[in-house]
Amino acid sequence: MNENIPVTFFYKFKIMRTNIKNAIKLLMLYNLTSTEISYQLNFSCEEEFVSQFKLITGLTPDDFKQLKTQNVKGNVLVNAE
Repeated sequence: MNENIPVTFFYKFKIMRTNIKNAIKLLMLYNLTSTEISYQLNFSCEEEFVSQFKLITGLTPDDFKQLKTQNVKGNVLVNAE
């Protein structure tokens, strides 16, 4: 572990990644909006949710939903593991 980066950063990132994995499950199972998901997962606002989702997955939630509707399967979180 890099001693120059506080340990709390790693915990925050791990929590963020877990929240986004949960968001992906909600997106896959239900037709929820970003606002509904951000509320259910206790983000402070929709913008925070969308920016974290894009940081982790490289896609916006809307882009992810569009891929889902096109029946594209795959592991979006490969680089987040």
